[in-house]
Amino acid sequence: MDPDIFGQIEAPPPVVNTYGPLGGTNPGLTGFLSDIVFLITLIGGLWFLVSLVINGLTLITADGDSKKLSEFGTKLSMMVIGLILMVGAPLIAVLIGYMVFGDGMSLLRPTIVSIRQ
Repeated sequence: MDPDIFGQIEAPPPVVNTYGPLGGTNPGLTGFLSDIVFLITLIGGLWFLVSLVINGLTLITADGDSKKLSEFGTKLSMMVIGLILMVGAPLIAVLIGYMVFGDGMSLLRPTIVSIRQ
């Protein structure tokens, strides 16, 4: 009986861990902290949407009450300011990183360089 009747089977290539020790797309502590900042931004955006719906219901049920309308306007303006700050801070970091280091993501996803060889 021929031992090569089914051909030669080669082992698959080894799996390369591209996600680093803490998970995410950027390994190490900087990637972990960057993922935490992303998670906080995501939660803040969801909080904005929930607050917008709740305050919209307050506006609908205000029925012309000037106190409730004033409260809605104040809450809406604070929500918009918070959203602008939440979205604007990373944009400012990208602009500063681009102007100072030539790479926009240098402040948001920093690379720690080792001094030792």
